Amino acid sequence: MNYILIWIFLSFLAGEVFCFLLKPGFSLLLWLSSASLLASYIFYKKKKLALSDFSLLSFFFFLSALYFKPYSLSIPDYFLKERTEVIGKITELPISYSSYNLYKIRSNYLILRDKKFYFPGSILVKDYSFRKPSLLDIYLFEGRLRKNYQKKGYVLYLKKDNPPLKLYTSKDFRKFPLRVSERISSLFKKNFSRQIFSFSSAVFLGKKEEYFSQIRKIFVEAGTCHILAISGLHVGIVSTVFLFIFKLARFKRRTRFILTIPLVLFYAFLSGARPPVLRASLMFLVYALSFLLRRKFLIFNSLALAGLIDLFIKPDDFLTVSFQLSFLAVFSISLGFRYFYVKRKLTLLEKIRILFLVSLFANLGLAGLLSFYFGKVYILNLFTNILVIPYLGLIFYSLFVFLGLSFIGPLREVLCLACSFLIGLFLKINYFFSNFPLSYLNYRFSFKELSFYYLFLLLIITFKIRRNKIPRPF
Repeated sequence: MNYILIWIFLSFLAGEVFCFLLKPGFSLLLWLSSASLLASYIFYKKKKLALSDFSLLSFFFFLSALYFKPYSLSIPDYFLKERTEVIGKITELPISYSSYNLYKIRSNYLILRDKKFYFPGSILVKDYSFRKPSLLDIYLFEGRLRKNYQKKGYVLYLKKDNPPLKLYTSKDFRKFPLRVSERISSLFKKNFSRQIFSFSSAVFLGKKEEYFSQIRKIFVEAGTCHILAISGLHVGIVSTVFLFIFKLARFKRRTRFILTIPLVLFYAFLSGARPPVLRASLMFLVYALSFLLRRKFLIFNSLALAGLIDLFIKPDDFLTVSFQLSFLAVFSISLGFRYFYVKRKLTLLEKIRILFLVSLFANLGLAGLLSFYFGKVYILNLFTNILVIPYLGLIFYSLFVFLGLSFIGPLREVLCLACSFLIGLFLKINYFFSNFPLSYLNYRFSFKELSFYYLFLLLIITFKIRRNKIPRPF
């Protein structure tokens, strides 16, 4: 009963994968979901609880396939041959390059003369007009649609003389943190060098520009590129910073959690409200509420709840690499710590051991997917993460101090120099690791090799479970 959310999440996810691969008819899915729900009720009345639970999970399976059905549709080919009008909402912060902006739109209506088509999925926009549009507003775009051959999906190309036309300005509450984000970004740009500004804006605010691609190459080769995309790691650091600040202010523990919850949610929207950040923020919210309500925190249940909400908001999100890596990383770390004892009073040596184990479990869980998608098997990052992750926390602390005291002129210059030094040294460390021999191997798993790799891990876990009949909770 404790893990019912996990089974529902797995059923929901399996249903979407089923619909994506086989594309069954809408009426068939509707009939099967109704029949499963009815069977669950009948078996429950007859007190056949195992069959009732199985039928209920089947209902979630077919319901998720039914929910995903519109997202499995492809754009008709005749929309890809001529200039097409598209009406859509901008859902991600634009990334600026030298000659174009890159962003995504969703809930799109496609119009070509007398033909109309609704496409609920994401479309990547490559905008050469360089008019930076507003997030969450609805625009009219006119350009050429093409299939994206590097990734699954579609790309809309806008010419330089044909900028998007704003149709509707939304009054979404999420616009306030975005305005705050712009103010912080301008403060970074005014005080930091181009390199430090590009890194700070990307890691702290989720804003990526052209110069960021040069920095990203260093981190990819060093095996630490995961710290550049704002995700659970960053949300964990931010929540720790807020809890530490409130602890210094001598607030009680319950009060610290109550004050930190809205600030973490605010940071999620401040950094663009991307799915990995929202998932991590939701998990922190579940953890904080379990503490406030004095309930046992089950990390697998909170992970499943975050996944259900994510798939409900964006049903096609499971196709993204971000979704797969995020959930697999958290699952691998959580599962690993069920069988390794962690002391309550942590010495420095014990903290280093925990960091090593976190890196080990995450690497084992992600190695297959990273090789499959990026063609690299990382070796050195098992040890580099022990240094890089705490250092990133130090950088976040310094940036918070800089933002909190930047209104004091003389002190701002000192803090600016301190932040620049810390970030500059951080970049040099990653550059050193990127040039280190055997930091990674160039090898791409095939789908068969990927399956065998995770099957092998599953066999090891099964053997471990049989040896440790009572797993130790983390």
